Formats: sequence, C-alpha cells, structure tokens
Amino acid sequence: MSGAPLLDIHDVHVWFPIRRGVFSRVRGHVRAVQGVSLQVGAGEVVGLVGESGCGKSTLARAVMMLQPPAQGVIRLEGRDVYAQSATGIRELRRQVQIVFQDPYASLNPRLPVYQIITEGLIAYGMLRENEQEERARALLHDVGLGADALYRYPHEFSGGQRQRISIARALSMRPKLIVCDEAVSALDVSIQAQVINLLMELKAKYGLSYLFISHDLSVVKFMADRVAVMYLGRIVEEGRCRDVMANPRHPYTQALLAAAPVAGGPRGVAPPLSGELPSVTHPPSGCPFHTRCPKAMPVCRERYPDTIDQHGHQTACHLFASADRATTGVAIP
Repeated sequence: MSGAPLLDIHDVHVWFPIRRGVFSRVRGHVRAVQGVSLQVGAGEVVGLVGESGCGKSTLARAVMMLQPPAQGVIRLEGRDVYAQSATGIRELRRQVQIVFQDPYASLNPRLPVYQIITEGLIAYGMLRENEQEERARALLHDVGLGADALYRYPHEFSGGQRQRISIARALSMRPKLIVCDEAVSALDVSIQAQVINLLMELKAKYGLSYLFISHDLSVVKFMADRVAVMYLGRIVEEGRCRDVMANPRHPYTQALLAAAPVAGGPRGVAPPLSGELPSVTHPPSGCPFHTRCPKAMPVCRERYPDTIDQHGHQTACHLFASADRATTGVAIP
C-alpha cells in the first residue's frame, strides 16, 4: 500500500462493561477487540477473517462510528473520527457505508425500494424528493436490477436481489469505503458468485475500497488484496492475501485453511481445531490461542507474542518470535 491509508485503525480496544447487582455496578468487561491495528488503502480490498465471536463485527461497528473504542484511534482520510464535532462525524459517516449479512433484516419492510435506496440522500440534503425515482432507477441499474423494482417491497425479492438493494443503498452516498460484514454468507453459492462479481465491478467503476469481513476463506482469497486473521479480539496474522493463503504461518490460520472445503482436492494438512473460543470475559493468559494450539510451548502461557514482520507478512506467534531471536543472536525464551 503506497501513500497515506484511507482507513487507519491504530491500537483499538473495544470493551463492553459487565454490570451486576442491585446498583448495576461494573464487575468486569467483555474485551471484544484488543489492540487491533489495520489499514485500508484507497482502492484496496482488505479481508478480515476469523471464527464467529472473534470481534470482527465489533470492529466494523467501531469503524462505522457506532461503537466508540475504549482506547486507540480510528482515522478516515487522516481525520480522527471520534475527535470530530457532530457535524464532522455526520460528514465522515457519508464516506463509509456498510452492507450487512442479512439483507431482509437490514431493509425497512414498510418502504418501497426507491425510498430505501434514496433516504440517505434525502436526509443529507443531496437530493430533492421529486428526483428520487430518477436517482433510484440509476442505482438499481448499477446493481443489475430493473426499473420494475422501484415500487416493490423487500419481501417481494429473493435473498440475492435484496442484497443488491442493500448494495445500491450503500452506493447511493458515493462512499469511499464500504464495510461488507458477512455480506454474502447468507446467500446460495451461485448467488454469492454473482454478488461478489458485482462488488468487484463496482470497485473498478467507482474506485471503492472494501473492508470485507468473512469466515469464508475462499471468498476472501478471490476478493482481497490483503488479509488479516483475527482471534479473540486480536490480529494474529496479516499480509498480502496470496502470501497468507499460500504460506500461512500462525497455527490458527493453518487450522482455518485446513478446515475450509476445497473443490476437487483434499483439505490442508494442519490438524483441525478442538474446543471452542475461550471466554472473552476471562481470556487465557499469554497467547489466547495456546489452549487450542497443537504447537503450544510453555512461553505461550506466560506472555503474548511480539508481532514479527517478514517482508510485509506479519505474525504474532512465539514460534516465529523464537526463530527471529535465534537468527539475531537473542536468547530463545
């Protein structure tokens, strides 16, 4: 990525208080996101992958200015989004839009399509009501739907068509960044391919950037320029998508790839994961993955590993930290 990033997430922590007792006193915190740093460049697709419950959607909410972080900075085009006035936040929100996982739940069932996809423009004073139909028709054309959809309601469409309407709504504000939060996971495989191709066509046409959140590695491999792997609120591996997919270094990434189905071929050679994600209220000491890692060492239980950067491929794992210290003459823990 050259130049200043469009989106810069630096050391972001998102915690939710746990309240108990008669007076609802704070007794602890759910540490949903812990020290995440991630960048998305202009015109770039960054994939964010991991199991359900690892903090992907919480990070998306923080990027969308819906969940202020407890610590850290999120910058959009160099501007700290949570240091802005109400007017500044309103303007920045126009620049970043989201496509949700469930297109039926995210669309207002009481409104016809032309109102759904232009209500943001009306709210921002970018469109007069008598221009709604014309703009809506152009947006529907962009996502492959005809003008006959203008006055229909969400329940009259298939899942793939509803997701196209969601994309048209996000596109209406002419954003620079679109967050796709499991945007194709609820669709049939054949429909997934159509929606993915549509997203890539729109990226090329409008110069969009995507933060593409998914648990489907095959989709991320097709779409993303870079990929970040998240486990229990932390980024454990990040790099160019082709590098991470071809040479996964972290045992968690290896297990995810091994579990992913491969058409016409065997799965990976890494052993499958056992057990469930640890509690986010009482995470394990040291590296949180050590409770499920087949390669865990004593040091993994004691402290969190440093992130080792090898030619843009970053890994937070003691296996690589130990190897790095060995090559630089530092004692191996």
